[in-house]
Amino acid sequence: MRVLLMTLCMGQLLLAHAQNFNRRYDPYGQGYAQVAWSIDPNGADGYAVTAFTYYDDSIYLYTTAALIRLDMAGTVLSESKMLYGMSSVYGGWSNSAQLVGDGGIAIGGNTLSPSNIRRPAIIRYAANGDSLWLREYDTGIGRQVKQTKDGGYILSGEYVVGTHTDAFLIKTDSLGNEVWTRSYGGSFSDYAMSVDTTADDGYFVGGQYKVSQNNRNLWVLRVDAEGDTLWSKQWGGPLDEPYANLTTLANGNPFVVGAMDFINAYAGRMYQAELDQEDGHLVWERRYGPLTVTYLFAAKEVSPGQGTIAAGSYFEPDTGSFYKGVLLRTAAGGDSLWMRTYVYFDSLITDGVGEFRDVIPTNDGGFIACGVTIASHSGPAPQVYEQDAWVVKVDSLGCIVPGCDDFSTLITVQATNLKEALVVYPNPARESTTVKVTLPSASPFTDALHLRLVSSTGQEVLVQKAIVGENGLRLKDVAAGLYYLHLTSGTTWLSGTKLIIE
Repeated sequence: MRVLLMTLCMGQLLLAHAQNFNRRYDPYGQGYAQVAWSIDPNGADGYAVTAFTYYDDSIYLYTTAALIRLDMAGTVLSESKMLYGMSSVYGGWSNSAQLVGDGGIAIGGNTLSPSNIRRPAIIRYAANGDSLWLREYDTGIGRQVKQTKDGGYILSGEYVVGTHTDAFLIKTDSLGNEVWTRSYGGSFSDYAMSVDTTADDGYFVGGQYKVSQNNRNLWVLRVDAEGDTLWSKQWGGPLDEPYANLTTLANGNPFVVGAMDFINAYAGRMYQAELDQEDGHLVWERRYGPLTVTYLFAAKEVSPGQGTIAAGSYFEPDTGSFYKGVLLRTAAGGDSLWMRTYVYFDSLITDGVGEFRDVIPTNDGGFIACGVTIASHSGPAPQVYEQDAWVVKVDSLGCIVPGCDDFSTLITVQATNLKEALVVYPNPARESTTVKVTLPSASPFTDALHLRLVSSTGQEVLVQKAIVGENGLRLKDVAAGLYYLHLTSGTTWLSGTKLIIE
């Protein structure tokens, strides 16, 4: 059986021809809050998602960094938890985990003791989902971990020093035993939220540097194998920038995503930049989309020299909107190929607030993202929906059902989890068929509905208005073959299905 691993924390590989899907997860069925922090491949056969979740053993209520094993359709096969004495265990940040050499997963995070002491930690799971070990270090918060070239680990994070906070790196051996610790920063509070290995034995670190009492900048530094600083770069505008979330490209340069151009404490633009590995100067930088409350939390290179996929959150203020997951696909050099937002939507929730915290390319040319969906923007929802881990699989163009790109604008909202909204019969069809449209009674998308028929080669061949209920679809002038039928409302994609015409 092909298997996916998903590790839950406050947080990527599909096989060729794997199906697209979207799912929300409530580990152990307890109704507590979860966030999926990161998603990674599980060998050649699936995914590993790391997440923050709660676990109630009837005596104590713990938080834990859990591992969920999924099949290729996103169905849960097993759930594993890391219990550590009477302490709670947390994942640290977006993209906090990594698939390691033995096929298991390492998570960067922290523990919280009953006496309220927080310690950085590395959490290890085996490839089959069994918990292996947890190592904790002094005090502070661990954020992200990577396996090093010698088989050990490098953990980034921050800890309090007097009246301010310094960033740190902790280098360990293969069993998590501390080898060295280094701290970085100025006289204000600074944070190391991301870390990655360099082409040699050193490390890139990304985070936030406070340059004055009233301004925080993006921050990237390069250190050598012993943690000594080779260069440090801080940049940004007159207002606070969020964290620099980085990865290392195949050419050896650090690649940064975040946000820039803030006009107030909230509204800015999505931002990406490539830095030179030798001295940290900007090779290029790009802004994307309008001024919004928008952040990119993680990015991955699709393949060497073929650009990146980034994930985050998207919110347009003063429009009656709410936070959505966003994916941004760019070419090498930063040119935008497509950008799409996603909303959790089903028979009980029509406006599920959410965001993505990590994304990876998949072997079928698509992408899979994870994050969190939080209840309903418009009002109360069933308690089980209060806050859940969220995973969405799309194709190479960001579509849950192929063909959504053929009638998109720059940003297309996709309302996920409405597969049953569109039923076609008969299918296969000849000269005509019936399309039944079913939407939740509270749906805001019952007006301006259209059915759009797209060929397997990407050509839109038929468009007609639709209503909730039964719709006749004339196919007399459409050639035989495989098609994708889509239901849209304005620029919002609602549902889609395959249609075979004989």
